[in-house]
Amino acid sequence: MQIIRELLDFSSSKQHMNGSELADLDQVTDNCVRMLESEMHVKNVLLNRQYNLAKLRISKFVLQQILSNLISNAIKYCPPERQPIIEISSYQTQNADYIEIKDNAAGIVKSKIAHIFDLHSRFHKQTLIAKGDGIGLFNVKNLVEKNGGNITVTSQENIGTQIKIEFIRHVEIEGHHENSTIS
Repeated sequence: MQIIRELLDFSSSKQHMNGSELADLDQVTDNCVRMLESEMHVKNVLLNRQYNLAKLRISKFVLQQILSNLISNAIKYCPPERQPIIEISSYQTQNADYIEIKDNAAGIVKSKIAHIFDLHSRFHKQTLIAKGDGIGLFNVKNLVEKNGGNITVTSQENIGTQIKIEFIRHVEIEGHHENSTIS
């Protein structure tokens, strides 16, 4: 059933990838918290937000799919003896908008980070009991890239993980979009 739900989420998210709306990060995060409320309550999750960039040009639905998966993973892979702490921040530079999600979960061995977005990859089977089929992060990467973004991961085993999402900003020039990066 989990695989079917994840495939349905991925399939329906393809319909919402036009990026023509402004998604309010607080509002989207609130929706994610409502979806994950019981799991967050049971595990006593501490969620900190610091949004220097309040809105992003991306579908609200797509952003919710991305954030809910990353928040869910941070909760799911936090050792049971540790209170999950998740920090979400956003900021912008001259050419790009960024979202960062940091957690204090189990982390990932450095040698396995290169495969974190592979379909069906799972790295915590023996150490933690967490349901999933390795489709979520594959889906997140596809959603980010289909919306002109890049995603990177840094992690330390037993310390936590940081995921950084970069969306290159585009500007309107005489009726068509141009990348804002200057060569």
